[in-house]
Amino acid sequence: MRAGTIIASNYLEMAKLLAGSFLEQHPDDTFAILLVDDRPVDEPGDDRIDILRLSDLDLASDEVDLMRSIYDVMELATAVKPALLQTLLRDDDLACYIDPDIYVYGSFPDVIEPARTVGIVLTPHALEPIPRDGHHPTERVIMQSGIMNLGFIAVGRPAGEFLAWWRERLLVDAISAIELNLFTDQRWIDWVPALFDHVVSRDPGMNIAWWNIHERRMERGADGAILVNGHPLRFVHFSGYSPSTPEILSKHQAEPPRTEHADGSVIRELADEYGRRLIESGHADRIGVPYQYGTTDDGLELSGAVRGTIRLALLGGRATGSEVGSFDRTVPLAFGPSADRLRPWLLAPDADHPDLTRVAVALWHRRPDLRAVFPDIDGADLDRYRTWLATDPGAAVALPGLEHEPPPAAPDAPAGARDRVRETLRRFAPVR
Repeated sequence: MRAGTIIASNYLEMAKLLAGSFLEQHPDDTFAILLVDDRPVDEPGDDRIDILRLSDLDLASDEVDLMRSIYDVMELATAVKPALLQTLLRDDDLACYIDPDIYVYGSFPDVIEPARTVGIVLTPHALEPIPRDGHHPTERVIMQSGIMNLGFIAVGRPAGEFLAWWRERLLVDAISAIELNLFTDQRWIDWVPALFDHVVSRDPGMNIAWWNIHERRMERGADGAILVNGHPLRFVHFSGYSPSTPEILSKHQAEPPRTEHADGSVIRELADEYGRRLIESGHADRIGVPYQYGTTDDGLELSGAVRGTIRLALLGGRATGSEVGSFDRTVPLAFGPSADRLRPWLLAPDADHPDLTRVAVALWHRRPDLRAVFPDIDGADLDRYRTWLATDPGAAVALPGLEHEPPPAAPDAPAGARDRVRETLRRFAPVR
């Protein structure tokens, strides 16, 4: 088996901790750490672990430039997952992807063996119906994220058609946009039961996390081994966990949680030990390193609005790649040969709204709160929207480094306009 994970270099210590735990349980296998940035890193010191770069995958340079332009680091790391699995399958007939915030406590070759013949082994977010008791997570939270959790997937060579299909969709549609029924790589896997042969593992020792801990009874056996609903513990997914807040299992879990992260519980003991290992590894020192492709070479910060503007133009104004047959290759990217054209392109007049810049119109389309407060940007709300762009701190956060001039005779901001934008944003914000 060939396993791997995907990170930016600031998560290197976490990835090495995962790799070590995996290889302790699977000593005859190998592990790859794929870096999505190009910062230099030290070799892991174990010849069973190798460092890969995006240039090691079967990705064209223009595909890499495109994805680095439209995706933030989390989206990019999920978007290249099929390409990594394709690369791992060159060397072995069985491969698995594992999220970097996972720690492996037991081996699982028996669970993933069906991938050799069927092609795909998946783990769902939940194995039992979620109670409708007002606690978190709810069924809707899971449905927004996808029924399967792609922190883990195993594939064999029969999965070639699936990986090509998945990779094509993640080229432009790995964004986190609940309102578009997209959540990085995960929502696409909801199609798998209808399209591809697969196995869903119902082993309760696989992929334990904050979203399913309520259904996984963890206890120590007489020999000290940890059992989950009577089955051996395989791995825990510490999604959203930080050793700086050990009393919280995950920053993603809202109140009230269905299961408390109580002192003395098995999951708390495991989390505390995992946090200690992270601290000892130096993870806290490395985690603060900025993402290399969070800004352009000329210093433009690639906010979500800027990345979204590029993506929207590539898709000809459509919401997803499924709605277009090809991309507009004249659109400048943040990286690559056209990067020097990006800033003036963003600030050029919009073709349909010439009194506003291209990026200002894209931001308006992207934000339901702005559309609610400034519904008529071609008429009565034009000057008010331009004033908001030029003066409101929220606009500076959304469009950093892209200063907007106020209208020639800038009107006073209407009473309460800023508060209305913020309140409307809260109402439209997706539940995550």
